[in-house]
Amino acid sequence: MRVQLPDRQVIEVHVQRSARKTLAISVYPNGGLEVRAPEEASEEQIAERLHRRRRWISRQQEFFEQFKPRTTPRQYVSGETHLYLGRQYRLKVISGDKKNVRLWAGYLEVTLPVQSPELVRRVLQGWYRGQASRQFESLLTKQIGEFHRKLPENVRVEARSFEKRWGTCHPDGRISLNIDLIRAPRSCIEYVIAHELCHLLVPDHSKAFFRILEGHLPDWQSRKLKLERFLS
Repeated sequence: MRVQLPDRQVIEVHVQRSARKTLAISVYPNGGLEVRAPEEASEEQIAERLHRRRRWISRQQEFFEQFKPRTTPRQYVSGETHLYLGRQYRLKVISGDKKNVRLWAGYLEVTLPVQSPELVRRVLQGWYRGQASRQFESLLTKQIGEFHRKLPENVRVEARSFEKRWGTCHPDGRISLNIDLIRAPRSCIEYVIAHELCHLLVPDHSKAFFRILEGHLPDWQSRKLKLERFLS
């Protein structure tokens, strides 16, 4: 909802009302605001609290802003850096008879018979997809083994391309993860997998969902922040 503060500034905020006694403000990594308010709290009371806390809100938003990546668009030429499992590798494009990609001594080497940025991009995309499928499957097996609740049968994972989400789950037990996650540290991928496993048990973001997530992965918030620092 849009809230007008006493100084006439208008801001967007998500208000969640419940049977609580106090009013709390949260600032999320994307800069969004949430207010958890008692059922009887008026919009004027919410606006006044936001106004009093505006400096704290600004500091929190500035803190999260520093973690947003400042990378330029990829050119797919030798010398630029690319991420894989949270580490930076320098791209090296070399000539050779067969197409090949390998990690070697801090380099991401791409061998091609004919060199062009577009061909490098396509070959790297295929390599990332293959690595994502293998790593996601391994990390899913690990997470299922550590999960403390009974999960549906036939839980499995697939690597897919998404524009605005890290993952999603399906009623048949299938978990789809964004291929771009392969660029993030394993701990971040584990967080997304755990998040989707919890959704197989609780479909929404209710208190029950977060109780399960907290019990399975107590440091999920720091992992989420780390993920947004790498790939937001």
